[in-house]
Amino acid sequence: MVIMMAVTVLVFSSCSIMCKKKSVLKDTKWSAEETEFIADVGNAKRVITLELLTDKDFRLTNMYVVPSHPAMYMNADGTVDVIPGHSSVYMEEGTYKFNGSKLVLTTTEGLKKEYEYRDGTLLGEGLPGSHVVFHRED
Repeated sequence: MVIMMAVTVLVFSSCSIMCKKKSVLKDTKWSAEETEFIADVGNAKRVITLELLTDKDFRLTNMYVVPSHPAMYMNADGTVDVIPGHSSVYMEEGTYKFNGSKLVLTTTEGLKKEYEYRDGTLLGEGLPGSHVVFHRED
């Protein structure tokens, strides 16, 4: 009887370990790109990188790149200066929850961002009025 109980416990525990879902997102890195037209400048690019560091912590990095562009004025000698391109980086950190179809990020400041997980991509809001598609980096 004791042996039968031990075997039953072993079977159930091994089955529960095998059936436990592994996090699809843990230790993954995702990226998305957006472009925004800026009059007199051209297309500025925003590169977003989402790193899911553990099974609960994330880092979201936004890098904005503005290309070099001609100045909006002409010098007295008829030349036009070139304004050099520049970039800036903004980083957010916090925790996330994932339920299989929805990823919810909560920043350390308490802001929430939601992304839909569909067909191996993450879909969410980008610049106002636009959506971004994150693709997993390998």
